[in-house]
Amino acid sequence: MNIENLIPGIHNSFSVVEKEKGNVLLIITLDKSHNAYLYCDEQVLHILELIDGSNSLLTIQKKLKDIHAIDLSVEALNDIIFKKLAKLTSDEVYRKPKNSYLLLKITLIKSKYVEFISKYLSFIFKNKNFVIFSFIFNIIFCVGFLYSGVHNFKLDSQKIYILPLTMAVTLLLHEFGHAILAVRMVQSMEISVSDSIC
Repeated sequence: MNIENLIPGIHNSFSVVEKEKGNVLLIITLDKSHNAYLYCDEQVLHILELIDGSNSLLTIQKKLKDIHAIDLSVEALNDIIFKKLAKLTSDEVYRKPKNSYLLLKITLIKSKYVEFISKYLSFIFKNKNFVIFSFIFNIIFCVGFLYSGVHNFKLDSQKIYILPLTMAVTLLLHEFGHAILAVRMVQSMEISVSDSIC
C-alpha cells in the first residue's frame, strides 16, 4: 500500500497546555492512571486537527499547504504522525513497563494526599526559600547532634533517635520536592519506597 493513501486516526485522548510562545505540551491519556507527555510546536496541532479518520496523508498534506502554508512531504508527514505521535495514532494497547525495582514499591502516601500537602510545601522549594530553609535545617541538625552527645560518641537509648528521625525528615522532604515538581508539570504522584532507591 502506498503511504499517500494511509488514513491515520487518533486512538487516545489528549489535552493541550500552552507552555511558551509557539510551543505546547500534549498530555496523552494512555489509560486511567498513565499519561504520556510530548512537547511540540503549533504545526503539530494543525496536523492533529486534520486527522479525523477519513483524511489520507496526501489529503492532510494538501490541506496543510492550502490552509496553514505548511509545506511537508508525505514521508515527513508519515514520520510525524506514525512515529513521533505514535502514542496518539497507534491502536496498540498501552502496557505498563515492568521495572525490577518496582517489586520493592510500597506506597507510603497516596497521590491525593501528596497533591494536597504539596500545595502547602511548595513555597519551601522556590530558589531562595530552599537555600534559606536548607541552611536553617542544617543548623538545627548540627545543634541537635552536638546537644545529643554524638560528638563524644556517647549515644544512649534516649538520644539515638535523632539520626534516624533526621534522615526520615530529610528523605520525606526530598521526595516531596519530586512530588511538587510533578504536580507543577501536571502529573499525579505518589510517594513510595521505590522512589527512594532512585
